[in-house]
Amino acid sequence: MKQYTQKLGTSGGFSLTETLIAILLTGVITASAYQFFVSMHQQTLSQQQISDMQQTTRVTLDEIGGALKTAGFKIPVGTLPYLIRGESLYVFSSVTQPVDTTLYYLANYSSMELARLDQFPPGSVPRKLMRKSNHGNPTVFADNITRMSYQVLDSVDIKIGLTVVAPRVDQSYRSNHGYRTASDTTQVRVRNYRS
Repeated sequence: MKQYTQKLGTSGGFSLTETLIAILLTGVITASAYQFFVSMHQQTLSQQQISDMQQTTRVTLDEIGGALKTAGFKIPVGTLPYLIRGESLYVFSSVTQPVDTTLYYLANYSSMELARLDQFPPGSVPRKLMRKSNHGNPTVFADNITRMSYQVLDSVDIKIGLTVVAPRVDQSYRSNHGYRTASDTTQVRVRNYRS
């Protein structure tokens, strides 16, 4: 028993070299894990931006498409169900008044609103899509719109195009100064058109 106790007493623990190697390995593993975490976090943010832009395009196109489908509802024969002026769309129907008007148009951001956004490249500052019903106040319907287009295919079919830009720069995206965009189109048939 005395000999066993004596061996334990002479054990000196880890040497300085062993400790330094352990610290170095722990540092390398921690740095790798941190780099992996940062990379995954950036990827998650990028995917969230892409998802938000795609959702904005879908919701906006669905809303405008739905409004166009009801254009002409219960309005007198010979009255235009819709009117397109550049990037603005007027939709006429009769739900609450003899002729209800819904207007969709692009508006510039105010200087205060622009201050909250990232610095966009010159000539590519997005605008906001506004919606105004009858004599009510306009409301923001969608943000960060760079392009809105309407193409009349025939008297009842309209093609709507929309491009949305991400609100922040994505460092991993090399095109468009780091700003991702999402574009989509849809074709809508006006159901209540009567000439």
